[in-house]
Amino acid sequence: MHGVAPGAGVFGRSGTAWALLDAGRALGDEGLVAHARELAERVPLRWPNPHVCHGMSGVGMTQPRFWEDTGSDHFPRRTQEAAEAITAARERRENLSAWPIAHG
Repeated sequence: MHGVAPGAGVFGRSGTAWALLDAGRALGDEGLVAHARELAERVPLRWPNPHVCHGMSGVGMTQPRFWEDTGSDHFPRRTQEAAEAITAARERRENLSAWPIAHG
């Protein structure tokens, strides 16, 4: 069993999907695994927050976990889209990179 990586969307939908996946595998409950996959497939891939705990980085970590578990080609595409969104959100500040969090 893989367990949730520290900070892998822990406060958001990605963390919920990952936890349900691991619980379903531990319990041998394919219905729970299917529900977890459905949740992971519905997680938005573009989000104003790049943070790992409840933003795009957590999404970007969770999608390949589902690919590893399911082998579905759907998840690498979603991983790529999340990575592109995270990269696009980057701001260059002198010789540093920053990922500002939208306030609103």
